[in-house]
Amino acid sequence: MKILFNYIKNWLRPILFCSLEHPILWKFIKYFTAIPGVTLLAFITYSTKNQTVTSWQSVLKAGFDNNLFSFIILFLGPSILCFVLEIWEDFAKYYRREKSPLKVTENIITLLAAIRKILGKKMNRFGDYSSKIKSNPSTATVSFDSITQPMEQIGEIVAQLSGVLTKLIGVGEIKVVLLSIKNDLPHKFECYYPPNERPNNGILTANPTFFTSILNEGSFLFIPDISEHINNASKLHGKLKKIHYYCPRGCNPIGSVAGFPIFNKFNEKPIYILTFKSNKPNVIDKTFESGYNEIIDEFVDRILLEHYLQEIKENVTR
Repeated sequence: MKILFNYIKNWLRPILFCSLEHPILWKFIKYFTAIPGVTLLAFITYSTKNQTVTSWQSVLKAGFDNNLFSFIILFLGPSILCFVLEIWEDFAKYYRREKSPLKVTENIITLLAAIRKILGKKMNRFGDYSSKIKSNPSTATVSFDSITQPMEQIGEIVAQLSGVLTKLIGVGEIKVVLLSIKNDLPHKFECYYPPNERPNNGILTANPTFFTSILNEGSFLFIPDISEHINNASKLHGKLKKIHYYCPRGCNPIGSVAGFPIFNKFNEKPIYILTFKSNKPNVIDKTFESGYNEIIDEFVDRILLEHYLQEIKENVTR
């Protein structure tokens, strides 16, 4: 309804203020002048040819006298039909644009602002160290350890990803959790946002859970309505039957959730599970992956870059 209201407001305003710049007004003028005019001309031509009338005034008088309603529909019907179809097509385009995951201006700016903050955090760390090292020289190893903080950087990436999805989807906060994998099993909650909502550790030892389902399937999974999924577990079929959602004591089984494994691109082993949760059902559904895939991939690549850096840092010879 909000999109419909905004659409009506956008095309009605220029008509009320007599602006000829809006295409809707031109459609109105086109369909309610050109079409009735052509229809009227055709009607007059046909009537004067086949009836005993001598002028177009006689045709119009006969039409109004005999059946006013039919006469009006004859001329205005095609105009109304064409105008309604044109408005419907225009609204459909407007609706798709408003519902699109990437509205070219505002959402691109949101994405760029998040990336700038991620880079800004690293730039500040590097810049601060470079300003100090001139007066306090250090070895390459010490410098490398000081300026490279991969897990801190991954935490910032997760936080910014949560903020971007929350802004783009626009239906409440999207919580993001990054879980590390060890020996092909869920291991540790590395990062999560918001920071005050730590995931329940009981999930790590339970089996099956949503995390283990993602690992077993090795692909993107989603539950559009967690409560319904849990309550109707015995009635599920197909891929949904393979998805388990474990809810330990104190958890909130309401909302929607999605997640997928992140693989090391050089050995194809799973290293993380990235999940997204909304406290509202049907916010995260089957359109989530296709709609936000490119945006999420941008953040995943940055997570992988920091992961590789962390491995180098842990295994470099001192």
